[in-house]
Amino acid sequence: MKKIICILFSFVILLTSVFADKSRFYEAGDLYDVMYVDATSGLRVREKPDLNAKQTGVLPHAVIVKLIAVGKTEYIDGKDDPWVEILLPGFMWKNKDVKEYGWVYGGYLVNNRPEAKTDIITDNVLFNFLTYI
Repeated sequence: MKKIICILFSFVILLTSVFADKSRFYEAGDLYDVMYVDATSGLRVREKPDLNAKQTGVLPHAVIVKLIAVGKTEYIDGKDDPWVEILLPGFMWKNKDVKEYGWVYGGYLVNNRPEAKTDIITDNVLFNFLTYI
């Protein structure tokens, strides 16, 4: 009996640790509809949930993103968070008639819109952002 209780307890702990990092992307079991970028230097968008995947763009700080799915968890920049698939904002679409998707690291997404850091936006940074794709 003790053995069964220990196994069940270990199993519960294991499941909790596996899903704990992803829980901040859900409310009452449903994936949040939108979140905000909290990366003052911008958040890289990639084709696949991998640091080595091709970068397709950069999202500016405080921009809103639509969440599609939560992927694998990875330890990056001192954070242990999952990759998140997003619907790219319309300004990033190459073809205005076709919705485009990408992956971002979830460690830089938050539920409440962060204060915009206007002091970091220079003409050069803005030009590079708008002409990236």
